[in-house]
This record gives sequence, structure tokens and C-alpha cells, in this order.
Amino acid sequence: GLTVTSFSRTYTNDAEESASPGIRERIEATILAPQSTVVELWGREMVAGVLADWFDHGRGPSQVVGALYTWEAYHRGVAAHLRAAAKQDS
Repeated sequence: GLTVTSFSRTYTNDAEESASPGIRERIEATILAPQSTVVELWGREMVAGVLADWFDHGRGPSQVVGALYTWEAYHRGVAAHLRAAAKQDS
């Protein structure tokens, strides 16, 4: 019975966006955060290595980095989003 809407949808040019000032720090801060699920699953060294390979050498598909970022951003924000949706329907 709750009205649920997507709280975050973005589509960007990966090559252009990844070169923007501050984007690397934003992506790494999200993916490598202290409570990061992907770091817990695969280890900080391995995940940091994947990010370094992608940013520094262009190795690896953008979809992997995007998926890691989306996973962490979504799971951090979904609870607050659902609470807000519940309040709207009250």
C-alpha cells in the first residue's frame, strides 16, 4: 500500500564524468566507506585496487565501478527513502 518512487536515477557519459574534478574522491568515499558492504565482502585492498586500475589506467569496465557505487549509495539511502514514502502516505 505504500507509494514508492525511485529516489536516484542518473545517466552520464562515463569517460567525461570520471574525469570531472572531485568525482574520484566522491566515488571512492562512497565505495570505500567504513561500513561498505562491498569492502566487507571482497576486502578493502581488492576493491581499492579495482578502483585504482579503473581511474589510473582505464582498466576494467565502467559498469563494475558503477555497480559498486550504486550498490553502496542505494543501500545507504533506501531506509530513509522508505521512511519518507511512508510519511507521505500517512
